[in-house]
Amino acid sequence: LFGLFSIPLIAANFSWFAREEVQKRLLPVSVGISLAALLLSIFFAVPRYFPYWERFGFGLSPANDAAAVFLKEQKVAGPYFNNYDIGGYLIFHLFPGTKVFVDNRPEAYPVSFFEEEYIPMQENEEVWRAALSRYDFNAIVFSYRDMTPWGQAFLMKRIGDSEWAPVYVDAKVLVLLRRRVENKTIIRKFEIPRDRFTTR
Repeated sequence: LFGLFSIPLIAANFSWFAREEVQKRLLPVSVGISLAALLLSIFFAVPRYFPYWERFGFGLSPANDAAAVFLKEQKVAGPYFNNYDIGGYLIFHLFPGTKVFVDNRPEAYPVSFFEEEYIPMQENEEVWRAALSRYDFNAIVFSYRDMTPWGQAFLMKRIGDSEWAPVYVDAKVLVLLRRRVENKTIIRKFEIPRDRFTTR
């Protein structure tokens, strides 16, 4: 009831805002306050939505293309198994020579692909083995900041899998090569000891 009766009282008390001279005085102040509020909200909100920004500015982060350079310089042959997060990166750097398994355009893939193939491959070892036999993956290129439960579980299994050798890692990307004769030289040169990898 108090709220109902307060509406006309508040309106009457703030009617002085409608005066032209008051509006002229308050306009620069209100614009300044609005701009300050906007800038503060951007300053505090942007890092929350882009947590991997390391510095302010435009363009690529330093060594952002290092993983792609490694794949090209070492002539790491496909087929690749890659996760959703890094598909666009691989297309940008390696198309048309290398095809990706998946990329971050969900509209380009049927729901059944994710539910019946992509996710089960990472959750279930039998499904992974069947897919490995079917696609004959030579390398795994994975954005290991993938926080999906299946992505993290899959990575831990592959790092512990003697069939795969970790040969490249940076702040975002991990590359594992299948232990084959054609990969022997790269593995001998770049293999990363497994004790370097920890899980939290």
